[in-house]
Amino acid sequence: MSAVNNNSFPVVKQGASLTAYAPDEKPWDTHRSEAQTMEGLLRKYADDERIKHLLDRIAQCSPWLIFAHTTPDERNRTFKLHETTFCRVRTCPVCQWRRSLRHVARFLEALPKIAAEYPNHRWLHLTLTVKNCPVENLRETIVELNKSWKRLMNLKSFKTAVLGYVRNIEVTRSADGSAHPHMHILLVVPASYFKKSSLYIRHDEWREMWRDSARLDYDPQVGVRAIKKTGDDTEREVREVMKYATKPEHLLEDAEWLVQYIYQVHNLRFLSAGGLVKKHLSTEEVNEDEMIVPGQEDVVDDSGVLALTRFNWHRKKAGYYAKETKVRPATAPAPAPVPAPVPAPAPAAAPWEAWGSEPIRRGDWEAEKKAYDDKRAKELLDEIRSDTGGTLEGLLRATGNSWARNQSYERKQVLYELAQERRKRKT
Repeated sequence: MSAVNNNSFPVVKQGASLTAYAPDEKPWDTHRSEAQTMEGLLRKYADDERIKHLLDRIAQCSPWLIFAHTTPDERNRTFKLHETTFCRVRTCPVCQWRRSLRHVARFLEALPKIAAEYPNHRWLHLTLTVKNCPVENLRETIVELNKSWKRLMNLKSFKTAVLGYVRNIEVTRSADGSAHPHMHILLVVPASYFKKSSLYIRHDEWREMWRDSARLDYDPQVGVRAIKKTGDDTEREVREVMKYATKPEHLLEDAEWLVQYIYQVHNLRFLSAGGLVKKHLSTEEVNEDEMIVPGQEDVVDDSGVLALTRFNWHRKKAGYYAKETKVRPATAPAPAPVPAPVPAPAPAAAPWEAWGSEPIRRGDWEAEKKAYDDKRAKELLDEIRSDTGGTLEGLLRATGNSWARNQSYERKQVLYELAQERRKRKT
């Protein structure tokens, strides 16, 4: 074993900003600042139980980051995220960003497998739209979009030409406050698609197919373009398709719009794949480990770690600042073997938990939430037994029952609409 040189990385001064030390990590400051702004907007609706719950989770998202100083990897990177905690709220700007990075990485990892199975293929980027809708009707519009997409896939010309696809729904906010849901789709087609009239679908044909499938009484905006065979062009299109469901700047324009959006998209799935692509690309929810290491780089393990630096989020300064650095004790090279019945083993590297007295462990928030849910379930059960207002539905909801969650969601939606109506009457 070679010696570990714990002085081979630039020193992080206490109080130094993350962006100043590592400019490439500036997105952390940007997205965490957006999350803090979102907290302020949601706080106006903190009397809503569901919104209050989401607000509390976002407030606890990535409050600290632990970065590892490592020996150079294959990409010559020596400063990597090692540990943090995520709220996993759908609209959280930090979590949206990390999910998007991981979905892009998954697709880039799947590309060679798709090429190996079907070498002679090309990619198309198809964009399908409908007219804007009031944000209050967003859920209904997205459900209709999904039904229309299924009808489009069942058309003979589509099934003949398309080998597979990955599809993502994006929602933008227009200047008048209406919502604009639309779909970005990457289609796999044979290389002969552009040469055979039996396969090729012209732009006006795509528009007509989409109009009929969506059962529209107007000509919708439809975009379709071929993607060049170069890797850079493909990656650029992948990032366009896999980007945020709704850009943070749109979510942060208006608190009322944001709250309505949260209710409208609850439990809706935006990303899907089919055909040849589905065999190699996972569209399942990204887990926390993947959000920490979203790209194609290797997971950080203790063997190559020289030191760990903790950066805490500073709410007033709106940035991450260094709290402390813990340097891994240097290890000496293993002694040369000497004739002996049992040679002395080389010293083992100490794990991170042994380097300091206060280890940071993942999953603290989940444990706290489970404890809270258990406590609340017990309180509701006591209320039912003493007949002081508790309900079986409340107990089921506290313990994660889906029927109770749906009942609660529908009741909150009605109450929200009633509150909106009262505001309109007052004005």
